[in-house]
Amino acid sequence: MCDPESTKEILHRRKIGQHPPEFEANGLRAIYKSFWADLPHADIFLALTPDLLHQLHKGVFKDHLKGISSVKQWTGREHKEMHGAVPSHVLVVVRSILDFSYYAQLQIQTTESLEALQTALTLFHTNKDIFKELAVREHFNTPKLHQLTHYVSSIMLFGAADGFNTELPKHLHIDFAKDSYHASNK
Repeated sequence: MCDPESTKEILHRRKIGQHPPEFEANGLRAIYKSFWADLPHADIFLALTPDLLHQLHKGVFKDHLKGISSVKQWTGREHKEMHGAVPSHVLVVVRSILDFSYYAQLQIQTTESLEALQTALTLFHTNKDIFKELAVREHFNTPKLHQLTHYVSSIMLFGAADGFNTELPKHLHIDFAKDSYHASNK
């Protein structure tokens, strides 16, 4: 997708009663007059930049990979007992999304690191259905997970994803809010 004109065309076809397969495939919703539709030279897809905190850490890891294990810390004995208990496809998926996360956080990106980032994401998508089979997830049609498909192009256009990370401003907000609260009359 990633093209405003084709997106508007798909929405128009849906509005007039057609059922274009791209509507469902792209996760579109029946909003026929998008705020950005008449803005000249505007590409809404370029406004959505990578967000390591909300898309990866809180999005993919917190929302999508929970359910694999509730264990917080492993002892050596527990680790040995679990050896072989986790299906190998689960390990492939978890490793691929961890690799994706680490590559996405690099402060300097190269052609090789971007290729590795894309490879990790492709490996994740190829094997993710194991979570459906194990009843951990019902589907993977979420905006946070979809946004990962745009990381490589965003990094190529705008630079390393750490420049768009909201983690530091969020911590500053928390710290300043606490300072203000403590300085007030409570």
